[in-house]
Amino acid sequence: MAIQDALEYLEKNSRAFSVEDLTGQLKAHGYPDEEIRVAVGEWQKSRLDRIAKAADAYRAYAPQLSFWQKAARYGAGFLLSGFVQGGSVFITHSLLGFFRPTLRRSFIFWDLDYILIIDGIVYIATPLILYFLLRRRSVYVARGTFMSWIISLVIPILMALFLITMLRCCPDGVN
Repeated sequence: MAIQDALEYLEKNSRAFSVEDLTGQLKAHGYPDEEIRVAVGEWQKSRLDRIAKAADAYRAYAPQLSFWQKAARYGAGFLLSGFVQGGSVFITHSLLGFFRPTLRRSFIFWDLDYILIIDGIVYIATPLILYFLLRRRSVYVARGTFMSWIISLVIPILMALFLITMLRCCPDGVN
């Protein structure tokens, strides 16, 4: 009966205190060391059994995807991000271009530069927003959107470096 009482005590207080503190309290209340050791062993075994059951339930619930299914979802996220990114930049640019005369009258320094800055912000922010919206629903689609974001930043930088190199090499366009 002392083992059962010690086991219930461990179950009840294990979230709030460490096992060492609980075994110390049991010793302080006069429980024999052998019974404490048996109770701790049973408690750890039941805890591992619960963890194993939870892992089995997760494996049964979580879909096991093949390589090709993962690759398809990754590609779908990449394409989705590209289309949404391009569409959002197009819509932003169109709306700002449409309202440009009104914005010029309303704001003294409004010019095409501001439209390009806002387009750039939309261009950079759209895949990140998609990533954070999709990361809990489908990890692979979210990873595809994140990769789209990285590539959408890397390609313009590489193009700019290429153009700078070409202009330094041949400023007048002739070798």
